[in-house]
This record gives sequence, structure tokens and C-alpha cells, in this order.
Amino acid sequence: MPDTPSPKQLARQAESELKAAANVRAAKRAKFYFKPDEEVWFFGVDTPTQRRIAGSLFQRVRSDWAIAEALEFCDLLIKTKGHGK
Repeated sequence: MPDTPSPKQLARQAESELKAAANVRAAKRAKFYFKPDEEVWFFGVDTPTQRRIAGSLFQRVRSDWAIAEALEFCDLLIKTKGHGK
């Protein structure tokens, strides 16, 4: 289907939406649970917002992607400097 985004396109959109929903205070609080020398990055996005973003992205590809595309998307997104929380 031509309107279905590629894994790379959807990963860019996911990162963009997470950055738009970012909360600097929440991101700083999340780092508290890690050692000072551990490099971790957080967007500071609360769980309900993460679920809303994930649900809307999933709806765009659910009937067109196979497992290979889903895994490629995950591989791209996990390399992003930032976690939801």
C-alpha cells in the first residue's frame, strides 16, 4: 500500500512525536534510577502518552507490515537516544 510508511519513516515519526511530548522535568527524574556514569537519555513522556503514540503508529501499519518490518522498526527506534519515560 503506497500510504504505508517504511520502518525508517515510522521510526522518524515516532521519535518526532516523542520529542514533541517531551517533559524535561520528568526526564531528569527518570535518570535518578541510574548510576551517574551510566549514559541514558529520556524524553520524559508519561505512559498514557506513550501508549497513545504507539497506538496511532500501529494503526498506520497493522494490516500491511510483516514481522520483518516490525523488527526493522524496533531496531531503528532502539538506537534512538531517548526512552519514553
